[in-house]
Amino acid sequence: MARAGASAGEGVRGWRGARVVALAAIALGALTPATAATSAAAATPTAASPAHMVYHGSRDKRVVALTFDDGWGLSQCRHILRTLIAEDAKATFFPNAVYVRNAPHFWRRVAESGFPIGNHTYDHPDLTGLSARAVASQIRRDETAVERVIGRPMIKVLRPPYGAWDATVARVAGSLGYRTMLDWDVPSGDDQGASAAGIRRNALRGGRGSVVLMHCGPSATPGVLADVIAGYRARGFHFVTVPELLAGRRSG
Repeated sequence: MARAGASAGEGVRGWRGARVVALAAIALGALTPATAATSAAAATPTAASPAHMVYHGSRDKRVVALTFDDGWGLSQCRHILRTLIAEDAKATFFPNAVYVRNAPHFWRRVAESGFPIGNHTYDHPDLTGLSARAVASQIRRDETAVERVIGRPMIKVLRPPYGAWDATVARVAGSLGYRTMLDWDVPSGDDQGASAAGIRRNALRGGRGSVVLMHCGPSATPGVLADVIAGYRARGFHFVTVPELLAGRRSG
């Protein structure tokens, strides 16, 4: 099993309790879950070239990709979107479909504002603990539910929860048309209980072609985002979306 290092992984500590509360609400009916996967979604995926994992873009240009995962804290997500728009900063979102379904107007606005949305699975399981059939269901259900809400295609990039993947995940993702899985080389630590100062410091450690991992959920993240944007710009960096980063990686 390939897995991002402990210091760089999406921690399941700190704010995990808030995610569990949100998912419990779904299970109890407070939120509306997706219906059971169709037989097609549950079918075992066909053979194809496995997806490849990417941690950063080309190191030739002074660009950085800001990425935001999950979506369980709607007020924080709204604050993040307002800041990105106000600062004219590009970014890419990887929400889970369970949260997109609960806030369709917000996520439609994210897409309409020009921010790409990638696949982060339906409800954030560790994919390495699932069968190939279950991995395929997570990816397909997320794609179907999110695209129904945003009214346009997602980008064909899979960010596996916790940064965890193995040969089965890569094979299934590839069979579903996902040529690329994306982790990161700059963890902000906002998912592990870092202070605002710590998140700011961690997020600004990136270099050329870095992928910065942040989240829509932790309370401290929105308040430091403007400083992170200003910090990179002071160093001469420009912000790119994940598709732009990947295009530069291929052309570079």
